[in-house]
Amino acid sequence: MATLEAVKRALDCAATAMRAHEAELNALDAQGGDGDHGVTFGLILEEIRRAALEYTGPEIGGLFALAGRRILGGVGGASGVLWGSALRQVGKALADASTMGVSELSLALEAGLEAIVARGQAAEGDKTVVDAWAPACRAVKATATSELAVALTQAAAAARAGASATQRIPARVGRSSRLGERTVGVADPGATSFGLWLEALARCCGADPG
Repeated sequence: MATLEAVKRALDCAATAMRAHEAELNALDAQGGDGDHGVTFGLILEEIRRAALEYTGPEIGGLFALAGRRILGGVGGASGVLWGSALRQVGKALADASTMGVSELSLALEAGLEAIVARGQAAEGDKTVVDAWAPACRAVKATATSELAVALTQAAAAARAGASATQRIPARVGRSSRLGERTVGVADPGATSFGLWLEALARCCGADPG
């Protein structure tokens, strides 16, 4: 179990760690989009980090709800809408949670996925973040571990595998869908950034016993 303060520290730590991937994600996005996904995802994580610094309530759900509102109000584009909506839904799912364990992680991932599918109208196989998020959900739901860092590591591995698999399919929704088959051979930036973020969270949680 992770306390609220431990969750805050992990979110801050992961946001810092993800800065190293900004150029990589921009370059990946440039092959089918605007070339700014690294910057946009960095802005999303900065809003999450600021929410973690500002939040004073007792429930973990309130922290994620605040992060979602900050993203929706401060980050433009499709990624901002999707992530803002996802974290607001996570906030609702964890409204009564004062600690974060594997069961809460599973609830959070399922709630976030539900919001992203509803807002983005995408499914697995469409070459979006859903292709990483859905496998992460399944990995946590099927895990036998009670250790949050271990469950996050398993979720990250599933998400990274899902993101890698998007290289084999054409984009079917979003801006890059106009390129169709020309997107084959390139991983989806949103799926890639989600997997990298889960990896960073797992490392940060593993380094923090609180």
